[in-house]
Amino acid sequence: MGYKELLLECQKLLNEGDFEGMIKKLEELSKMEPSSKEEAEESLKLLDFLIEEVKKRQEEIFNKMVNYQKFKNYLR
Repeated sequence: MGYKELLLECQKLLNEGDFEGMIKKLEELSKMEPSSKEEAEESLKLLDFLIEEVKKRQEEIFNKMVNYQKFKNYLR
């Protein structure tokens, strides 16, 4: 599996919510090198996109936790 393919697989795993699988793929990716400058540039764009998506998911989870705490406190 190539560098770009692994990044696309990471995106798929992120969309499915499989964070453990995504981390494994990223670890696999860290042991590889892009085969060309173009592949490196394209991969960097995909990696930047993945980082932004992870940030969005992290914010969503944080907001859900805050709302849960508010609800929990409301019930007391």
